[in-house]
Amino acid sequence: MNKRFLSLLLIILLLCAAAPCTAFADNTIIANLGKVPAGNYLDQLVGTTETGTASCVGGTLPAGCSVVTEQKSSGACHYLRGTPMSAGIYEFTLSVSDGNGEQLATLTCSLTVTPAEPSLTVSSNVSCFLGDAVTVSVKATVADGGSLSYRWFSSPYNSTSNGTFIEGATGSSLQVSTSAVGTNYYYCEVTNTNNGSSTSVLSPTIQVSVSEPVLSSISINTMPSTKEYKVGDTLNTAGLEIVAKYSNGNSVIISSGFEVSPTTLNTAGTQNITVSYMGKTCTFPVLVAEAEQVVESILIVSEPTKLEYTVGEWLDTSGLKLRIQTNKGSFDVTTGFSCFPNVLDKEGSQTITVNYGSKSTAFTVKVLPAEEKIESISVKSMPTKLSYSAGDRLDTSGMVLEVTMNTGKTEEVSTGFSCTPMLLEKEGRQQITVSYQGKTCTFELVVSAAAEQTPAPEESAEPVETPQATPKPDIPRESHTGALVVVIVIAAVVALAALGAYVFVLKYDKIQQFFDRFGKGRKQSENKGDPDVRDNADGGSRAGSTAGPDNSTDSKDNEDDLDFLKDLSNLDIWDDRNNPKH
Repeated sequence: MNKRFLSLLLIILLLCAAAPCTAFADNTIIANLGKVPAGNYLDQLVGTTETGTASCVGGTLPAGCSVVTEQKSSGACHYLRGTPMSAGIYEFTLSVSDGNGEQLATLTCSLTVTPAEPSLTVSSNVSCFLGDAVTVSVKATVADGGSLSYRWFSSPYNSTSNGTFIEGATGSSLQVSTSAVGTNYYYCEVTNTNNGSSTSVLSPTIQVSVSEPVLSSISINTMPSTKEYKVGDTLNTAGLEIVAKYSNGNSVIISSGFEVSPTTLNTAGTQNITVSYMGKTCTFPVLVAEAEQVVESILIVSEPTKLEYTVGEWLDTSGLKLRIQTNKGSFDVTTGFSCFPNVLDKEGSQTITVNYGSKSTAFTVKVLPAEEKIESISVKSMPTKLSYSAGDRLDTSGMVLEVTMNTGKTEEVSTGFSCTPMLLEKEGRQQITVSYQGKTCTFELVVSAAAEQTPAPEESAEPVETPQATPKPDIPRESHTGALVVVIVIAAVVALAALGAYVFVLKYDKIQQFFDRFGKGRKQSENKGDPDVRDNADGGSRAGSTAGPDNSTDSKDNEDDLDFLKDLSNLDIWDDRNNPKH
């Protein structure tokens, strides 16, 4: 039973395998499509199936080509159409499927695309004479846009085989030799290279016949482009053409190969130029004008008087004399030239270049180190204090100057300079002049109006008059008025010190008693937490009414204090409480 089942299954599988072969039995398959030239239109039948549409599923189609399926009575014809432009071997696979996407056939194809053969056109045969300039050429075109290269050959025979390659002749044209009488043939091998593949073709031969006629005469056909010159100029024959007439009646225009004389025009006026060619001559005129003076060289006749300098000095050319050599002679000059450098800023031996016209020469000078001097000063950092009121003194703290030397070196200084004015008496914008070792610079400040002083309120009258502190003397502000002001200030201080000593000696006992009482009163005030002496006295009075014997002692002390103050006020050094007489 199992063997029969397996046999039946095998038969079914064989039938299924044979079915596709039966379906493809009528298809025409072309495996090798052969060779086609690039640049030519291709309409190649790839294969035929009963039905279906072909498409490329593998490999690469030639650029510019595509697969087209046409339904015909014989079935579905699949074509490769287009213009391949790139040479090479192309292998690709086409799949044929029906409208439902079912694959009906697979076609594997191979196509070789070769470079297109160049199409050539050559120049005509040439008959010429000895020495003629003869050029032959070939014009090549290709349909595939490939790269063209050329190789020229010559042969004594009218044949494109066994020719001799002409060294260096790799262009589309060739200038052939006409140095010998005879006939030669020239042809060109043109190669088209496309995508690494090449195709070459040979051009037809071009015959060049060189003969030796008898020259009868020459004449000017075209004058040179340059017709006017200056004395000393060289003749320019560009554009000159002559007509050579031969005994055979032929005339040839010659633009080279002739000789002219003279070539250097040394005489002013109209000058005839002789043209010589193969033993024949002709002439043409040119106009020669007087030459402009041209400086040919210069040399130093005498050097400048001054040849030693210090760094930073300007060059002095006094005494320098030059000899100018021109196309018309020589002469000496002491002016009209220029020298470089003009400022001698390098120490040591320095070369000075002298220019006159387009020529130059040189001499050397010795440059010594320059004495270092201050060239200029400037404010690098402003003072710390920039806000002032009228009457304030200038505070230069924090100000830094930048000092520039004549050698180019710079340094910073924060001391040793002076400023004017120091007393800022005017309100508004004020310019301050800074002086340092003979050099000055300025900066500006804004000075505001002086603030008005409000008088302090007077204290309430107290029952006990207290001594006033000795007022401080009004010491005059420092200024730049000189030693007189200093002497006055010192004298005032000494006088005040003497006055104080006098008062101290005269009333020493009373003063000592006052300070003892004053100290005792402040101690009692601190013990009771009272803020001042007046409150201490009031407290003592109140305490006396309740404390008994202590009250009499405090009253006694207060009376002694009042007596001392009265005695102190009677001294002739006081006029009133606030204003001292002296």
